[in-house]
Amino acid sequence: MDAMQDLGERIRRVRGYTSQEAFARQLGISKGALGCYERGVNCPNVEVIHSTFDELPEHHKRVAEMV
Repeated sequence: MDAMQDLGERIRRVRGYTSQEAFARQLGISKGALGCYERGVNCPNVEVIHSTFDELPEHHKRVAEMV
């Protein structure tokens, strides 16, 4: 798995059971863009990555900050 696919999988895990449409709206991007990120077709910019991190539950943020 390459880095973009790995990032896409991580975004998909953060999204969890939230629909792509709802999660994309939370991030301020289109559903199509989110799908491309999750499939590893495109790489999100820093703002999208930061917004995705902001959507993590608090206990996941603490673990992510330790890595």
